[in-house]
Amino acid sequence: MSAIQPSLSKTKRLVVNSSKLTTMSKPKNILLIDDDEIFIFLTSKLLQSISEVGNISVSYSAMEAINYLEMIDQKGFPDIILLDLNMPGLSGWDFLEFYSILHPKFKKQPLLYVVSSSIAANDTERALKLRGVSGYIAKPINTDSLKKIFQAA
Repeated sequence: MSAIQPSLSKTKRLVVNSSKLTTMSKPKNILLIDDDEIFIFLTSKLLQSISEVGNISVSYSAMEAINYLEMIDQKGFPDIILLDLNMPGLSGWDFLEFYSILHPKFKKQPLLYVVSSSIAANDTERALKLRGVSGYIAKPINTDSLKKIFQAA
């Protein structure tokens, strides 16, 4: 059974240690960047159902995520980043601008997926043109979408 620290308070990290690893693949570390606590909670629950999940870290703002990526060691560095576009303060778009500068400096290159409630074609096209963006997923996210991400990782 996975241990989870509740994330409904404004904590910076939600860590899930999965003991359900049944495959030989290395567990994937996840970084969720979203200000929506309900999305964080539900996505964390979906992620727990996937056997390849290692640690899940949460940033509730783009700036918090940038700071986290700059300070995290390689062992804990995320393999997959799920980023919301619409957040107060620095938006997901702002994060992507910083990320395009930071991305080449990372020893480990995470897969970054934009996860947004926007289904506007121009948002999708704009996101996919940016360096380091691996894909675009419309909310609500589901288990099938997450499994496809893990297959790509």
